[in-house]
Amino acid sequence: MRILKKMGQKHVDAYVAEEPLSDEEFKELSIRLNKNQGDWDFDALANLWEVDLLLESGFTPEELHLDIIEEEEKKPSFFTLTAKFENEDDLREAELDIAAVISKYNTASYKVKTK
Repeated sequence: MRILKKMGQKHVDAYVAEEPLSDEEFKELSIRLNKNQGDWDFDALANLWEVDLLLESGFTPEELHLDIIEEEEKKPSFFTLTAKFENEDDLREAELDIAAVISKYNTASYKVKTK
């Protein structure tokens, strides 16, 4: 109140919800009330709020820079795993484990090289 008085404000609008708000309703209300007039710390938004809630609350994908993230996610990732096995059975078991993990990702593939 002191800050508002220093700013010369004599009247302040206050709104009280008719019913208690859930945590999700409170978060959405906080975003919506501040969306149009506030400055945003986009790092904090990314770390403290769910993307779906931000989109539902009026942010656009461009404002949240989701277009950049989607482009980065489209780039394939490659990695190399080197392992030594004592025998053929252990190698076959490892291949089955790798295949099980890879099968969860539709576009993923793998190669096994033996020496």
